[in-house]
Amino acid sequence: MKKRFSILYTLISSIFIHSQSNTEIPELGNIYKQEIFMTQYEKDSTADALILEEICKVYPSKYKKYNYTKEYYVKIKFFSNTDLSKARIEIPYFKNSKLENIAGITYNLDENGNTIKTKLGEEYIKNTNFNNVVKGKSFAMPKVKEGSIIEYKYTISVNNYGIYDWYFQTDIPKLKTNYSAYFSSDDFKVRTIGYLTPKNISKTECKKNTMCSLIYEMDNVPAFKEEAFLTNKNNYISRLTFERSYIFDPYVKKGENREWNTIDKAIRNRYDDELDKTRFYKRELPDSILNEPNELTRAKKVFYFIQNHFTLDNNTDQYFYEAYKNKKGTIQQINLSLYNALKAANINNPNLVLLSTRANGFATKLHATVIDFNYRVVLVSIDGKKYFLDASHKHLPFGLIPFFCLNGDGRVFNQTKPSYWEPITSNSIPSNQKTIIRAKLNIEDNILEGKLKVVSNGYYAYSKRKQLALPKNSELLINSIEEKHPYVEINKSDFKNQKDVESPLLETYSVSFEDVISRGKYIKISNLMIGSSSLENPFKMKERMYPVDFGYAKEENFRISISLPKNIEITSIPKPEGIQLPNDDASYIFKADIKNHILTINFQYNINKKVFLSNQYESLKAFYDKMVKVQNSLIEFKVKDM
Repeated sequence: MKKRFSILYTLISSIFIHSQSNTEIPELGNIYKQEIFMTQYEKDSTADALILEEICKVYPSKYKKYNYTKEYYVKIKFFSNTDLSKARIEIPYFKNSKLENIAGITYNLDENGNTIKTKLGEEYIKNTNFNNVVKGKSFAMPKVKEGSIIEYKYTISVNNYGIYDWYFQTDIPKLKTNYSAYFSSDDFKVRTIGYLTPKNISKTECKKNTMCSLIYEMDNVPAFKEEAFLTNKNNYISRLTFERSYIFDPYVKKGENREWNTIDKAIRNRYDDELDKTRFYKRELPDSILNEPNELTRAKKVFYFIQNHFTLDNNTDQYFYEAYKNKKGTIQQINLSLYNALKAANINNPNLVLLSTRANGFATKLHATVIDFNYRVVLVSIDGKKYFLDASHKHLPFGLIPFFCLNGDGRVFNQTKPSYWEPITSNSIPSNQKTIIRAKLNIEDNILEGKLKVVSNGYYAYSKRKQLALPKNSELLINSIEEKHPYVEINKSDFKNQKDVESPLLETYSVSFEDVISRGKYIKISNLMIGSSSLENPFKMKERMYPVDFGYAKEENFRISISLPKNIEITSIPKPEGIQLPNDDASYIFKADIKNHILTINFQYNINKKVFLSNQYESLKAFYDKMVKVQNSLIEFKVKDM
């Protein structure tokens, strides 16, 4: 039966290669007159380039059974010289694979309106070695400039057991893109990702021990434009992915039922020894920790004991006892040590949490697997409150994990109970920053001098503590402030609670604002908002198809007090203003006042919701527009004769 299927596999695959005429890779050398004279893409006038046509065919390789070959063709129009990067191509592949049939042509118009063709010669194609495993070829299409059209194609057969995924979207728009594939039904499951759905032109029913074929097509595909507060574009960009029916999983044997209860059992068996170091930590933890009566205080003491004991070293291959003795460990070793130490201190039910970082994308929930996870933290629940813990990073307080971990849900594993999904949050520690400025205006020298005090908690404090721990620490932080605010000069600085991560980070500066008075008659409020993250609207798209993910709730508060000379008369001051989004998802309050020649400005804004969906984008964008506008308000005055 296997032999008959193998013969059928080879026969039908050869038929597929020479069929499907609507997905055939075209011969080079043919372009349409309207393409060469195009000056912009009417559906996106901002686009620097447009993919006019793109075709990809994937089918079983003739070189090796169950491996696959990809034929690729593309034609691209360039509207400007701003970005010609799509004319520079790099094709990586594993060694012992086969890349062939590279060909290309560049089209330009001469002075008389005639089309000039320049072929891609062998001299333009270079060999590249990325590492010992991956090599590649690279080439730059010749004579590409504004108005050019390029087309190129190649064939690649990769010597590994896999099939080629497909991106319908990229960072430039596409007029037409077509993908066809032919594969064994026993090998892969097809999944579409993203908000744009391709047309399913043709798809055969996939039955066991058969070959499947499919053709997907999309027309007028918009560019995928990245904007602030995006977790990972691969979570949302329109693409086609092929998942192996059998994925190698260290916790599931081939033929075993791929369910979470199977993985739970395997993890317990595999880590039984590593998850049972409680006796060791009963000996190592000081009595002052073990005898602490308050459970939360005891858990914090355990956390800081492990955090201070270990230094992160992801290159070490030491076993547990060596790592503990040498005080160096990987993220896994350090957080496993934290887990065991919490158990030794009789903290109620600590759990390991496997998660996928923001750069790694969301972990799939379509089937049970740990393949998507690339990070590990600890979860404890004390007095009904949940705390995610990561002792591998210095400067993190108890209850705060790195920002890159805030990515959807993680899988919580328990030694006795079934695992479950849990949203990864940082709600146990508020992230806020309060900025206080007290200054005096010198009208003759056009300078504002005084004190700046900043009080930071949560992620605001964590990012600064990391910076302050570097060589030339305070200098780096001061330089970053002066670079963002070039009219500000810091003359003196002082920092408190740099290492006391349980307390707010305190920064105090002696500052001067130069040229604070514009055109001799007004002060721009935004020039005083040192450290504000809302001086510019990060949301500029007409429509955003993917969520805005802030990662955590935040608050910024500014209180500015300026002593004015007695010959200054305020003639215009902005009215108080406040806006609150529905459900208090976000809000800001602004108020400016003058009393006894003291100008006070109060501004506070809150982002209370972690994720805003695409249907909330317009209101969030408008919220930021108004918030930026109020910060750019002017306080007008005149100088009286004395």
